[in-house]
Amino acid sequence: MRRPSTETRRAFVRNASLCAAGALAWGGESLADESPRGHNKIYAFTKPFQQLSFQELADRVAELGFDGIEAPVRPGGHIEPANVEDQLPQLVEALAQRKLEIGVLASGIKSLDEPHTQLVLRTAAKLGIKKYRLAYYQYDLNQPVVDQIRNLRPMLRDLADFSGELGIVPLYQNHCGADLVGAPVWDVHELFDDVSADKLGMAFDLAHATIEGGQCWPLHVNLMWPYVQSLYVKDFVWNGNEVQWTPLGAGRIDSTFYRQLSRRGFRGPLSVHVEYLDHGDLQQQLTAFKQDLEQLRQWLRS
Repeated sequence: MRRPSTETRRAFVRNASLCAAGALAWGGESLADESPRGHNKIYAFTKPFQQLSFQELADRVAELGFDGIEAPVRPGGHIEPANVEDQLPQLVEALAQRKLEIGVLASGIKSLDEPHTQLVLRTAAKLGIKKYRLAYYQYDLNQPVVDQIRNLRPMLRDLADFSGELGIVPLYQNHCGADLVGAPVWDVHELFDDVSADKLGMAFDLAHATIEGGQCWPLHVNLMWPYVQSLYVKDFVWNGNEVQWTPLGAGRIDSTFYRQLSRRGFRGPLSVHVEYLDHGDLQQQLTAFKQDLEQLRQWLRS
């Protein structure tokens, strides 16, 4: 095997050092400061557990050791939007009996004018839920991207204003994909341009940012850090040209990010997403969530 030249090795070290420095330079302070110092609340995204009753769900999540859940209240979710007035209070009560809470409501909301949007938000706000995740937007790649971002802004601003009156904050998650708004992350910054960071936040997904940005994820964090109010936790590897989800710690995400959270003063919630299993085997899912939670806590303690 041919040995790298001295200059090649120096370049590698120089680039690695720059990436490490970038990982520490995240920019301004985040607004997510609701947890006590030294403790970030950790929630389970309960999409794999939608077959359980609310009480069974609460019992299982409590046994795993989470602080609460990210609850799917959306078409096809654990609660259908049309049933939110009746069922969401029941879920909140079942969780409260086990000293758990809904940290984030995972919605299908894209605009204020959609059916059930106002009903879902009013109900969630009355129950003390402070954050909800928006559904993602998609680009039409046959149209200019800049124009589409410009057209989305008023819709997002109306949602932020209405939500602000209720005391609940919409969050937008960055995804990965060729036509998804938020995949490059920079476009979210443009989309948020005329909304203050206390009315609109980002659910930052490091795995998605790494898939789309590779080594430049520190730039994405730096850019969006003032808006980051929640973190989504998952891991992956490349299998050829395909993304393959993995248990936390078995993939490519940089755990330095999580190790630096306390030094950066981030007190917001973290939501664990298990993407690497089919939803059929309940015990396998429970084991996966437990293992990922333990790995995440180990990183946060480091």
